[in-house]
Amino acid sequence: MTIRMINAAGNVADVPQTQIEAQAQLGYFELGMVGPTASRPTNGLYRSMPYFDTDLDKLIAWVGGGGGIVGSAATPGFWTDGTGASV
Repeated sequence: MTIRMINAAGNVADVPQTQIEAQAQLGYFELGMVGPTASRPTNGLYRSMPYFDTDLDKLIAWVGGGGGIVGSAATPGFWTDGTGASV
């Protein structure tokens, strides 16, 4: 898994999960997982979970269906870009 990190100067680094601590010691903090649309997580989702979609070049968040975490067939969850639109 790759994590997108940023520092106070706005520098961005995409680092393997194993290097998060080393990058944090350099002043970076986590934004969330990063990758293409096809690699969005499907397990372990939680409301407002961040994901930086490199195909969209946007930070998006998971919205669980019906106010829940995962959703159901009747009210499936979706990813949003903050405008409320599904992406």
